[in-house]
Formats: sequence, C-alpha cells, structure tokens
Amino acid sequence: MLPILATIFVLLCLSIGGQRTAKSLISIFLNAFLLLILIFAVSAGLSPILACFFACTGIVFVTLFYQNGKNSKTEAALIAILVISLITAAISYAFVKFTAIQGFPIAQFEIQETNGYMRNIAVNMTAVQSIVILAISLGSVIDTAVCISSSLFEIHMRTKTLPKLELFWAGMNIGKNVLSSTVNTLFFIYVAEYLTLFLQFANNYSFLDMLNSKEFCQETSAILFAAIASILVIPICSAICAYRFAKR
Repeated sequence: MLPILATIFVLLCLSIGGQRTAKSLISIFLNAFLLLILIFAVSAGLSPILACFFACTGIVFVTLFYQNGKNSKTEAALIAILVISLITAAISYAFVKFTAIQGFPIAQFEIQETNGYMRNIAVNMTAVQSIVILAISLGSVIDTAVCISSSLFEIHMRTKTLPKLELFWAGMNIGKNVLSSTVNTLFFIYVAEYLTLFLQFANNYSFLDMLNSKEFCQETSAILFAAIASILVIPICSAICAYRFAKR
C-alpha cells in the first residue's frame, strides 16, 4: 500500500503543481537522502553534532537555493536560519543535558537485551537528542524565514522608498499572521503522531507521572523548541531583510 500511496502523491503533485512541484519533490528526496547519511554517519562513529551540522547545512541549501533559487530573498533567509539554528542547537544541548531526557525511555520495553537489542550503542545520546530537536525545528524555521523574506522583498520592490524600520515592522506583521498557522500545524502534528502514547498515559499513568515521564518530556520539548524557534526567526529575519533590502 505504501508504494501506491507514494505514487498517488507524486502524480497529484505533478499534475497540479507542475514544474515547481517537481523541484519540491526532488528537494524532498535529496533531504531524505541527507538524513539517511546522517543516521549512518552517527552509527559509524562520527560525532552527532558534526554530522548534524553537515546534514542540516545541506538541507538548508537544497531547500533554499535549489528549490527557490539563489537571490536576495534566499540569502537573507539563509542568514536568519543559520542564526536561529546555532541558538537552538546551543540551548537544546544545555536543556537536554540538564533535564537528562536523552536515551531510550523506560516504556520502550522492546529495547531490551533480552529481546536481542543492544541498549549501549556507544553514541553520545545527549548530542543525539539535541540534533533531533534541531531537525524538528529546521522545517518550520525554513518555511517561516522564506515566507517573511519573500513577502518583504515584494513589498520593497513595490515601495522602494520604505525605510528600514517600517520594512521591519511589515515583516513582524507578516510573521504574526504566519505564526498562528505554524504553531497550530506543529501542535496538531504532535497530537496526531503521539495519540497512542497519550492513550497509554491515560491508561497507565497519573497526570504527575505523565509530566515527569521521559517519553512525554522528550516529545513535548522537541515541539516546544520548534515553536520557539519559529517565533524567534520572525524578528531576526525581518531585521536582516529590512537591512539588506533597504540598503540596496
């Protein structure tokens, strides 16, 4: 069934979106390939942080420059994404290390040596959990940055005398409209993906046990970091775009 669904998805994209959607599909395959390389590189012993740096850089370049082209809009978005990614990576690593939410949760009973699995995989799990948070945040950050930079570029091209401060506030207003849909999307993805986990909590955990469980903290913190990163990219991208566009 999965090949059939994938074929239907590709055909619908090509029939409705045309050439632009074809580039988007190629970008998805390239990004999936980069994530696959990331997994094998970490399992082979490469530093998770170093592997994540190269993989995320490749994903950003593919999504921005291959899919949207190299121009002032994508260059401004790139700077904002890099700034937010560095901030997210640093804070998430400190957060994971402080809260000790890395590694396999207790409820994952299948990850046991008696079941044939090896729990000690000789990988820095703090770094792994940090790059998981960064990877989840990256998609929403890219979408928000591209949306703001593209909108501000169009505003600048139509009103070239608009000063930097007004251009910045125009980006903030655009970000307010984008933010509600982004946060709602992240929330519904989280609820839908972990609905079975919530059912397990409802049957076997009290409310306080749920809040203190590693499973709940791992997933909730990742989504919250993605939402926070999507919020922070709005003023940063608006400021960068206002400076670069008005300067031109």
